Order: sequence, then C-alpha cells, then structure tokens
Amino acid sequence: MLDLTTRVLIEIRDDGRRTNARLDEVCAEVKLTNVRLDELRDEVKLTNAGLDELRDEVKRTNSRIDDTNQRLERGFSQVNARLDNLRDLAGDHYRDLDARVRTLEARAVP
Repeated sequence: MLDLTTRVLIEIRDDGRRTNARLDEVCAEVKLTNVRLDELRDEVKLTNAGLDELRDEVKRTNSRIDDTNQRLERGFSQVNARLDNLRDLAGDHYRDLDARVRTLEARAVP
C-alpha cells in the first residue's frame, strides 16, 4: 500500500511540476505579448503624431488655396471691369468706323 501511495504522490508532484512548467511558458508568452503591445503602442503614437502633422499641413495648404482663390477672383473682377471699360470706350468709335466701312462698301459694289 505504501508503494501505491508513494507512486500516486510522485505522480501528483510530477503533474504539478509539469503544470508549473506550462504556466511558466504561458507567463513568458504573456510577457512577450506585452512587449509587442508596448512596441505597437509606440508605433501607433508615432503614426498619430505623423497624422497630426499631415492634418496641419493640409490645413495650411487649404488656407493658401483659399487665399489664392480670393486673389484670382479679385484679379478676374478687375480684368472684367477693364474689359468692360475698353468695350465702352471703343464701342462708339467702333460703331462709327463700322458705319463708314459699310457706306464705303455699299458705294464700291455696283
């Protein structure tokens, strides 16, 4: 009977040791996973910082585009006003010249 009890106790002890070894492996894997998670967290922080910089650059670019659009609108308004003035100034002279040319053409054609 003592031999059987001793063998059962030895088996229990060996099972406990194997379980402890497996738990040690699991703990090592958990530590490795935590290290990987920390590295990933750092990469995410760097990515977020890069995205923040990119967002700021996009805002600055949009602001420059808006400024350029406003300057273009003012410039086109000025050009349109000048063209309107030119048309108004040349309009009377053009109409007089056109009337004289038509008169000459009418006389020249028998």
